[in-house]
Amino acid sequence: MSQLNKTISITVDKEHLEEVSGALLHAVLFQRTLGNLQPKEITVLDVVVAGIDSGMIEEMVVKKVRELSATSGDRGVLALVLSENQSRKVNHWFGFGEQHHTQQIPWECWILQFNILTSKTENHRQIIYHNTQNDLNKALNQIIQFTDTNKDHIPPITTADLAPFPFHVLVNPMTSSYNRSTSPHSLAVAAAGNAMTNTIQGNPSNSNGSSQNSYFTAIARRMT
Repeated sequence: MSQLNKTISITVDKEHLEEVSGALLHAVLFQRTLGNLQPKEITVLDVVVAGIDSGMIEEMVVKKVRELSATSGDRGVLALVLSENQSRKVNHWFGFGEQHHTQQIPWECWILQFNILTSKTENHRQIIYHNTQNDLNKALNQIIQFTDTNKDHIPPITTADLAPFPFHVLVNPMTSSYNRSTSPHSLAVAAAGNAMTNTIQGNPSNSNGSSQNSYFTAIARRMT
């Protein structure tokens, strides 16, 4: 199974970093948790985003975006790594025989890149605000386009849980580095690092007046 990667870049004022990054995390998870979810609307910069009404998800999102805001300068990155639990047989020496070993294998990685600005004047703040609105609408349509187009690599769903696949959210991960560990966190870090060092191809969404309508149409399909 090959891992697919998607990068989304957005420019945002520092004062709106947490709410914008949180909305994007919700938007991706809404499309890729693939379990039984309760939807909710999130309004960010007058843009309506589909999110997940879950205390567990919300607690995780708040924790990660606060960490992002606290540790980022003029650039920040959130990496969302989706994995599959795979069981394989391992032969042991010294008479222990054959045992089953479960490993989390990444199948998709999202890199959310933030170009962080600090507005100096009210006019500057308004310019950044409207640019971020446009970037956010484009990002939402990129999420829809990517998730609708790329489905064949998704592993079989074997549970009706909210999140049938384990996922990890990493804040400002490092680029690819060698690590022999096979722990879930280490594998997620490696997947994010590889994604960040690769050139990721993506077709940007058209920025036009129908972008929000296209987004809402896709969200409606997700709920049927």
